[in-house]
Amino acid sequence: MKESNTNLRIALDALVLGALVLAANFLLDREDAGWRWLNPTPYLALPLLLGGRYGFLAGLAGGVFAGALMLGAVLGFGGGDTAEFITSRSFTFIALPVAGVASGEIHRFLSGRKN
Repeated sequence: MKESNTNLRIALDALVLGALVLAANFLLDREDAGWRWLNPTPYLALPLLLGGRYGFLAGLAGGVFAGALMLGAVLGFGGGDTAEFITSRSFTFIALPVAGVASGEIHRFLSGRKN
């Protein structure tokens, strides 16, 4: 029961954080859907926070989810061609899961767990 409760908390945290980032993007800068021109992108907060709190897999999933949110923002806000967005920002789509994994590993190291 404890693991399913943790998974539910991870999913809820991801949805809330994602909604906050999307709302901020929509309210503050509709012209830059997905915050393509900000470096580092605020979407990076999602995998970093999830990985730092819940570990490796949550950070990885948070990175993939953040990339999907960026694509959703481009599609939803009418920010242009998605194929061009993916190819021009391919590093971002790789860096989001990697940042989540790194954050998860730092979480494991600091918590003192061995495996």
